[in-house]
Amino acid sequence: MKTSSFSRAAKIPGAISIARGSPPWFHGPRFEPLAPPWELVALARREEAIATAQIRQGGASNAVKGEARMFDAQRIYTERYQAEVLDKLDPLTVVMDLDRLCYLPEGPVEAILLCWEPPGAFCHRRLVAAWLETALGIVVPELGFEGGKR
Repeated sequence: MKTSSFSRAAKIPGAISIARGSPPWFHGPRFEPLAPPWELVALARREEAIATAQIRQGGASNAVKGEARMFDAQRIYTERYQAEVLDKLDPLTVVMDLDRLCYLPEGPVEAILLCWEPPGAFCHRRLVAAWLETALGIVVPELGFEGGKR
């Protein structure tokens, strides 16, 4: 199992959307249980926009405030996603369900969990990866970064 973004891996066999919404051109399966609630998506977008605007205002003080706001928003998102989504799921059942979605007529393929964010950006797919790694002792790398950091 790996993670990636729609822009990098949507057309690869085994690609599964775990996003709340998928691009109209994505025709692969969706795994709704891992999608963040719309309220959480809206919170993340709002806080990111405010923090980015603060950083763009210029000056060291605004940059520090913007970075602090972004860090705090990511912390809150992580806590809420854990409580509202992951804590309600069984990691082994999730992996088995994802594996079932990756059984194609030509045989099984590896699951690639997709969301919108580019590699290296804060995103819920990496929260899912960390949850599975901790719970099951498996490694869930970002596609293309299997040997190192995303």
